[in-house]
Amino acid sequence: MRSPAMWWKGLRAALGQLAQGARGHLARWREKPERPLRRPWKRLHFEVLEERTLLTASIYIDDAVVIEGSAASFRVYLNADPREDPNAPVTVEYWTADGSAFAKDPQGNPLDYTEIPANPNTKVSIPAGQNSAFVSVQTHYDWITEGNENFYLRLGTATNGVVADPQGEATILPPDNTVTIADAAPVWESQTASFRVWRTNTTLPTSIRYQTVDGTAYQRLDDYTPTPQPPNPEPYGEMSFTGGALFIDIPIATEQDGENEKDETFFVKLTAAYGAVIGDPKKAMATIQDDDPEVTVVPPPKCLPLARASMGGGMDLLGWW
Repeated sequence: MRSPAMWWKGLRAALGQLAQGARGHLARWREKPERPLRRPWKRLHFEVLEERTLLTASIYIDDAVVIEGSAASFRVYLNADPREDPNAPVTVEYWTADGSAFAKDPQGNPLDYTEIPANPNTKVSIPAGQNSAFVSVQTHYDWITEGNENFYLRLGTATNGVVADPQGEATILPPDNTVTIADAAPVWESQTASFRVWRTNTTLPTSIRYQTVDGTAYQRLDDYTPTPQPPNPEPYGEMSFTGGALFIDIPIATEQDGENEKDETFFVKLTAAYGAVIGDPKKAMATIQDDDPEVTVVPPPKCLPLARASMGGGMDLLGWW
């Protein structure tokens, strides 16, 4: 049987060998060249992004509200963050995009607003020392009576800043101008009926389109001159307010038909307005009074026999009266 002293001696020898092996592994590890970091660019990338976030100003855009025919003004502005280069302007690309308002009709003609296409050279600049700049987009009058419409201004690539709000919305309100039409005064056959059209704003360019509509008077019976008239290809008549005029008159000629009849009526209806909205009433009536003389029919007299006395004392029938 081994003594405790022998056990301790064996344990110390084993521990010494283990320590010697560990020192050898450590020495060999120290002699190897230093291993490079794995994917050093990944760490560097995140460090750069973090630095840009701290130093770059954020760019925002406000919404706009405009009355049809005026220019929508979008404010592009910065927050309080410092710029990368305080002495350089902040620039950002921009372009327009349709909403319920359209820049062009199906034929490519300008419609609700002036389009600004996407182009790297189309930029707004906020000068050094300033906090905002403005972008204007012109809206247009049209012939459509409609409610509010909208379109968008979008921001793209920026220099010396980061876009935080990429889109502003413009709301187009209807024109501050209303047109209405009044009944014409009664006229005799062959006279001209005059329909007066009023507007509420004399400072805006205003035009109207209209049509005649049968009542008890008929175009096909030549009771009045219709609008439009052949060979006019457009299904309406058109008139414009001039200068600061508050009203215009639509003349419609009536015809003499030579018939004894009751008074007749027809209508003029406003179908579209340019630079205005159509209010009520949008339809007005004209009365044609009949001036043909009334013909009195006189019935023929009763027939009486014509006779004379005969030589024989009787009566001879000569005819009828």
